[in-house]
Formats: sequence, structure tokens, C-alpha cells
Amino acid sequence: MTDRTSSINNDDGTVVGGSQPIVPVPGGAPLPTGPTLGDYSEAKSSAIHSPGSRTWRRFRRHKLAMAGAIVILLLVLTAILAPIIAPYDPNAINLMAINQPPSSDHWFGTDAVGRDTLSRAIFGARVSMTVGFFAVAIYLSIAFVLGATAAYVGGKVDTIIMRFTDIIMCFPTFVLTLILVGFLGPSIWNIVFVIGIFGWPGAARMIRSQVLTLRNQEYVQAAQSIGAGRWYILTKHIAPNTLGVMTVAGSLGIAGAILQEAGLSFLGLGVVAPTPSWGVMLNDARDPALLATFPWLWLVPGILISLAVISSNFIGDGLRDAYDVKGHGD
Repeated sequence: MTDRTSSINNDDGTVVGGSQPIVPVPGGAPLPTGPTLGDYSEAKSSAIHSPGSRTWRRFRRHKLAMAGAIVILLLVLTAILAPIIAPYDPNAINLMAINQPPSSDHWFGTDAVGRDTLSRAIFGARVSMTVGFFAVAIYLSIAFVLGATAAYVGGKVDTIIMRFTDIIMCFPTFVLTLILVGFLGPSIWNIVFVIGIFGWPGAARMIRSQVLTLRNQEYVQAAQSIGAGRWYILTKHIAPNTLGVMTVAGSLGIAGAILQEAGLSFLGLGVVAPTPSWGVMLNDARDPALLATFPWLWLVPGILISLAVISSNFIGDGLRDAYDVKGHGD
């Protein structure tokens, strides 16, 4: 056997092959050894078409979802960097600049006590983003535990959990939230807690439906056949495959949580004054005379609430389409 690194000449004088070692084969053409370009292409293709990359590629094609993700990311960064980027102290009173219109000193004007509207809107993003993400984290945790347990265990456990879910869904969520927040007192963490404990029923039903399908899959039955416990199967095999449903439910839930916080703050049951919040800013501008005379007092928080809610809904739509394998050919 002889290794050669020279090229192979065809009868017409053209050169083929490269610098790979060549193994002479009796009665046939020399064959290259070692990895070929085809091997690398196949490996690359396998990596590109992994489930995660396919989902991300489908999500990127949803233009509105990408725009929504950018808006939410900007709002989160604004909330984190609020002390740095806010031009003024959001609670600083300036009686010499009461109800000033937008200007070079105050880009979005000032309110009835001279506080900078832009600074209050920037710090208000902290409240909305905190409530949105933490409340959703709470109720998704509750939803997974109850939904997955009901579907995987089945029987009487499933019946009891689902009937309890139906009972919770019979009551208006916002009314229950008003009652409990009124009892606990206005506080951002009380709002997070109340929204979290009342927001889980819809997500629990979605997760239950997904787990009912997953528990009959072959890999779950294989794990059961080798003696794997229920907790191990739920955490290692079923939970990762409910990520799509939970992500969609979470993104849509953020929009609802932001709206509920704004509504509670508008009614005086949200964050405690003088903490800036978009709902509090709307409450400050609720006077009909202010609505027409000083529109910047309600336009700024109203636009920010709308952007946050619409962007979260766009992300939810994009994730739902991205995880919908049947609706795509890739």
C-alpha cells in the first residue's frame, strides 16, 4: 500500500483530487482515505438542522415577533440602567417647572409638581418589567407542577386538580386580584404574588394537554421499563419537552401581568406613592381637564404600556409559530 499526496491526472490532462493520501485498489481507481468534504457537510447540516436551530430560524422569520423581542429587550435594559440613563430624579419636585410642555430641558415635559415625565417613565419600566417577569415565573411554576402531575399521574389526582382549576377559572381574575391586593395592601411584591397565584389555570391546562401526549412517547415508556421513577421522568424527559408551551404561555402572560399592574396602580392599589409606575402616571392624569390640556402626562405612559403589551403578544405569536412543527416544511 502506497500513500501519495500528488494529484491524479485524467486521460484528457485535467487534474482531479487533492493532497489526500491515495490507496491503490487492485483492478479499480485509487480511493481517498480519511474524512471527506461530504462528511464535514453532513455534520454541518446536522448541526444546522437541530431542533433548537430550526425553532430559532422560524422565529426569526416572524418579523413582528423579532420587533417585539427588540422592544422588550430595550425596556428590560432601560429598567436595569434606569439610575444611569434617567436625566433627573423621578421624585424630585420642581415648583418652578409645573406642567411644562416638552422642551430641551424636559423632553417629555413635567407633571403637576414639576417632576420630569421622562425620568418617571424610565423608572416606571422597572415596576412593569418586575411584575411581568416575576409574576409569570410564579404562575408558570405552579402551572407546571399541577398540570404535569395531573396528566402524568392521572386518575383521581387528575380529576381533583382539574376540578380545582375549573373552580378558579370560574371567578373573574381581576376581581379576585382587587380583593386580595386590597386585603394585603398596595405593594409591588403583593401584586407579583397575587397575579402569580391567580394566573396559573390557563397555563396548567395547556401543560396538562402537552404532558398527556408526551407520556405515551416511546422514550418515556423506555424509561419506565428500566425502572426510572416518576420524578426522574418528569424532570428529565417530560419537562424539557414542555418548554415550548411554557414559553408561549409565559410571553403572553407578561402582557396580561403588565396590564393588571397598570390597572391596579391606576386604581390606587398598585405601588405606593411616590414610586413611579406607568399606572400611577395615568392615575395622575385622570382629570378630564388634564387630558386635553397636558396630553404628555398620559400619552407617554399609555404608549409605553401599549408597546410592552403588543410586543409581548407578538413574541407569543412568533413562539407559537416557531414551535408549530406541523405548520412548517423545514
